[in-house]
Amino acid sequence: MWKRRSWPNLALAPGGLTPDLVATLDAAGPFGVGWPAPRVAVGPVRIAKADIVGKDHLRLIASGADQRSFKAIAFRAAETEMAQTLLHRSQGRKFHLAGRVKIDDWGPRPAAELHLEDAAFAD
Repeated sequence: MWKRRSWPNLALAPGGLTPDLVATLDAAGPFGVGWPAPRVAVGPVRIAKADIVGKDHLRLIASGADQRSFKAIAFRAAETEMAQTLLHRSQGRKFHLAGRVKIDDWGPRPAAELHLEDAAFAD
């Protein structure tokens, strides 16, 4: 499913997706037209939970072999091939997930989350 335009700039295991990483990447900004924020690939992961929230957003909880998990969201993507594949978990297969990292400050403490743009089978 990787699209050439969305190849990641950084690859890491789920445990590497931390608020400190988000802060470090944000410090390289500001980002915008002509200077896009870095894309991060996380994996390989299994999809622990996948559902649709709001009208058409895909929400995931993914976990890796390092026993760490993280949240990911793909906005306005519910009807895409990527979302449908991830929703149905493709018989428990592993994935690499790619997107932009952000801080999720909803809850008792900030956490890093992935704003999902692309996915690929890891096997």
